[in-house]
Amino acid sequence: NSALHSKVATCTMAQSEKRAKKTVIGTATTAVAVDGMQSTDNGSDVERALALAKKELLSRLLSAPIPNTPTHREASVRLTQVIRSGIVHGDSNSIIVVGPRGSGKTTVINNVLRRLQEEDADVRSRGFVLVELNGIVQTDDVKALKEMARTFLPDVEVEGDSGSEDDEPLATSTAAATSSSISKPEATGKVRLGSGPETARALRNALRSGTKDQSKCIVVVVEELDVYAHTGQQTLLYTLFDQLQSGTTPMVVIGTTCRLDVHQLFEKRVASRFSNQQLHLFNAFHDFDLYTQLLHSMLQLPSDFPYKQFAAAWSDKCSGVDTNSTVLRELQTLHNVSTSDIRPLQKVCWLAIASTTAAQPYVDLSLIYKAQQSQGCDAKIQVLLGCSSLELCLIIAMNNLRYQGHDPVNFELVYHNYEVFALGAKRESVDLFRKPIAWKAFEHLLELELVKPVEGKAQVECSTFQSMTLLVADQQVQQLLNQSGQLSTRVEFWGKAHGL
Repeated sequence: NSALHSKVATCTMAQSEKRAKKTVIGTATTAVAVDGMQSTDNGSDVERALALAKKELLSRLLSAPIPNTPTHREASVRLTQVIRSGIVHGDSNSIIVVGPRGSGKTTVINNVLRRLQEEDADVRSRGFVLVELNGIVQTDDVKALKEMARTFLPDVEVEGDSGSEDDEPLATSTAAATSSSISKPEATGKVRLGSGPETARALRNALRSGTKDQSKCIVVVVEELDVYAHTGQQTLLYTLFDQLQSGTTPMVVIGTTCRLDVHQLFEKRVASRFSNQQLHLFNAFHDFDLYTQLLHSMLQLPSDFPYKQFAAAWSDKCSGVDTNSTVLRELQTLHNVSTSDIRPLQKVCWLAIASTTAAQPYVDLSLIYKAQQSQGCDAKIQVLLGCSSLELCLIIAMNNLRYQGHDPVNFELVYHNYEVFALGAKRESVDLFRKPIAWKAFEHLLELELVKPVEGKAQVECSTFQSMTLLVADQQVQQLLNQSGQLSTRVEFWGKAHGL
């Protein structure tokens, strides 16, 4: 009995020690969060800090940064003068902002309008009506004119409209509906517009019924202006530019386009009414050093972030992102492909920040690299990933021969290179296919246009001695070897070593 009691006591003491160790470990886990952050709820402070950081950074990425180059500052000053003169003094004017995609045309215009509304008391007292048109959304003159009619003609019902009366009218001048070609249904009591000429006539009548001193200025922003220059009669452009010279309701027309020759696309009646004012913008981040600095600024938390320890740890993790050689290589590719447009870079940062979790609460090199890889998809790599192992071996053999200075080559030389390798690596799970089977695989590569004859067109029945050239770059072959999972280790080493 005494021996039994001693065994029970020993087991009880052992279990108590285990429970005490678990309690100590659990207490330590609960008391210490990621990178020294104190938490009383098993990492709840880290989760709250991460949620707040993601909200701050992702909301910042939604808006493009305002370029601060001399060209953009000059454009902002000029746009401010034109718009303010139209709103305060009633001077109608037109101007076109020209620049490549991603150069900040829309950003500069929106920033000027926002600053005028917030900082200029005269602009706030007079007020203005903003009409935004886009050649990609309203693809022709009729749709754009009807969109303008819906905006500031509340007594007009446009054909195809839902008839909703929830939209608040943005202008008080609605005296357009007296034309004989416009019908007024008894049921709704609204003027009904059908065709494009009817809508243009109604808009012209409404705009000319106002006065320069009493009517609010109408600011019309036309994105992709060149789309409306390719329409048949350029009705929208003529309606807008003709109103500028009427001396009635003041109007400022601001167009954006990527075409330098947009003025040459105008008809004579449109070009004679245009003010010939153009602003030229260029990409602000064409320098790669500025591009990498912008990446660093996109990932930085604000200085007033409440969780100081989390912000410090976040900054430490992000400090080496813009100096890593792998990330810099991927950023250089993104910078070259996107022609210095920062929107792809914003998307990369967005995906990297959105991928953070409580288990991985910081943006590191792996998240940036994965986000960048997800943005690019080489179509030729995707085709190669669908090829058989024999076809891939023939591609590798041709690439090795090209690396050794043999280009172009014929099928016989390619098969001999593949045969020598397969016989030498037969014990390492490398299959050797007979020449007729390899020739069928080579013909399939011709059909996929991964290989082409040096002279003549690719035919199904071409000679095995005909000179061929490989249309896959060595960099693409190396990327294929890293992504493909159907090749053996021996074949991958053969391809990476270029057969040497």
